[in-house]
Amino acid sequence: MLLGVLELEDVSVSEAMVPRNELEGVDLNDDWDDIMQQITTSRHGRLVAYRDHLDQVEGMLHIRDIVLLMRDNTFDRTALRQALRPCIFVPESTPLRKQLLQFRRAKARSGLVVDEYGDIQGLITLQDILTHIVGDIGDENTPDEPPEIVEQQKNLYTVEGGIPLRQLNRELGLKLPLDGPNTLSGLIIETLGNFPEAGTELDFPGCRVRVLDFADGIVGSAEITCQPEESGEDD
Repeated sequence: MLLGVLELEDVSVSEAMVPRNELEGVDLNDDWDDIMQQITTSRHGRLVAYRDHLDQVEGMLHIRDIVLLMRDNTFDRTALRQALRPCIFVPESTPLRKQLLQFRRAKARSGLVVDEYGDIQGLITLQDILTHIVGDIGDENTPDEPPEIVEQQKNLYTVEGGIPLRQLNRELGLKLPLDGPNTLSGLIIETLGNFPEAGTELDFPGCRVRVLDFADGIVGSAEITCQPEESGEDD
């Protein structure tokens, strides 16, 4: 927790956000039945509302704002538009400490992360920042998910491709570079200069990484073999 607090100034929102490809939202141009299906089956309390594609965002839908309307059968397209809240936009380079203070001042809990061109890159929430400090708290209504790091045997781990490099460095004692991509998947792709195949191996300082599966432009999982530095002995 102390390390997480100390990193708040060095870590940007782009390293802690939910990336764009994992965002869940509501397309206001969809059929009403599809919209209702999306809202009623979502596990999230907030959904991005947009038209056709995410860059045409119109607001944030808070599920709690429409619960009574849905119960009274007065929820329709007009009510949906009226329930939307304005979006807060956050530059992707904003440090987590600064964003935490901004959330407090604005009494907000989420913001859309944008790059220098104004394109949406992901969603940062207050919970994401707290998770960086204390780890994944979880939710009693969220089904258990497999851990991001699984120890197979001594110095051998299976990890998710989307795991942040900072987390890998902290938990496995590695020294993976932090001046480029934020995730292991991004680091593998950037290092190769191309998309990997299952079985592709790469050497990094202190470890060897083997890709286990790759699909849709993302490394799904990988195997990391840590190679502890051997301490030499004087002759």
